[in-house]
Amino acid sequence: MIIFLEREQIDVNAYDTCVTNSIHSEIYALSWYLDITTNNSWCVLVLDNYKAVMPLPYRKKIGIRYVYQPFWSLQLGVFSSKKIDISIFIKEIKKHFSYAELRLNPGNSEFKLHGNFENKTKQVLKVSKHFSIDQFRKDRKKDLRKAAESNLIFKRTTSSVNLIKLYKRSIGKRIQKLSASDYINLENLICACLSTEKGVVFEVYADKEVVAAAFVLLYKNKATILASATDLQNRSNGANTFLLTQIINYYKNQIIEFDFGGSSIPSIASYFKSFGAETINYLFLKINNLPFPIKLFKK
Repeated sequence: MIIFLEREQIDVNAYDTCVTNSIHSEIYALSWYLDITTNNSWCVLVLDNYKAVMPLPYRKKIGIRYVYQPFWSLQLGVFSSKKIDISIFIKEIKKHFSYAELRLNPGNSEFKLHGNFENKTKQVLKVSKHFSIDQFRKDRKKDLRKAAESNLIFKRTTSSVNLIKLYKRSIGKRIQKLSASDYINLENLICACLSTEKGVVFEVYADKEVVAAAFVLLYKNKATILASATDLQNRSNGANTFLLTQIINYYKNQIIEFDFGGSSIPSIASYFKSFGAETINYLFLKINNLPFPIKLFKK
């Protein structure tokens, strides 16, 4: 039986244990992570005393609660130590929410589901201690030659200031939905991850100026680029390729997967694949049972 629990009703230890031990565990679903990225505004569907869980971040607008994908949380979905038919969770969501948009973890893609789903992709690089740039495409190797000519310097840092400034100047201008609260959440998330060694901030310098930066999550055997940015006026020096290559080298003895953060946009996906990454499929859940005429606007 599936039960619906608000945040304050959750047995946090049982919930986090379920997520941690699940087949496709993701750091984004842990309670402390969700508390930061949603400002404690999430609930959960629980199957048979925490044998499986599905966290549901939500917001409220014009009196209607809806499920959404928080910034800085790449994938959620159903988490369980055994394979489970997630359709029972989807039916349960519809009982509590009339609108939902959520990226599910790759493990949820194993089931043949109909309706309410779109196929999405992300790019993941298999990594070992024998990692080499020999697997890179020619244009990435060219970027690295440019970086060497520009005398770029790679550093690990304990501050998020430069990254967030650079992100606002570049990526942030193109993402209109990013709010001041989202940047505060990112700052809090970085602080929490640095203190628990779950994340690291890296920077690239050219002539003492930060030209690229990234925040990387480390969870189990995977490193993931959660937020990265490059100075738009310094794209010709190969800074972004240099940054990613140095990060992979930094973690190659600790991980077996390097997650680029994912994109279904062909040009970005192609760039990530040029490092030798492979494409991983996942499902994007979309439910729209809003009353007319609100339903038309959300389409």
